[in-house]
Amino acid sequence: MTSTGALFLGLTAVVAALCGVLAFAIVKIMSAARAAKNANPLGAETAFMASAME
Repeated sequence: MTSTGALFLGLTAVVAALCGVLAFAIVKIMSAARAAKNANPLGAETAFMASAME
């Protein structure tokens, strides 16, 4: 394999790794947004009132 081929293969691996990290981050953000949407809003209000009373 020539040095150009090795460089191309290395850069392809780096780009693939970055795409994988980006996809993982997007999935985690979407999962957190779904969990926040399904959260019980009464618990958050109670915590807010408890901190306001202090």
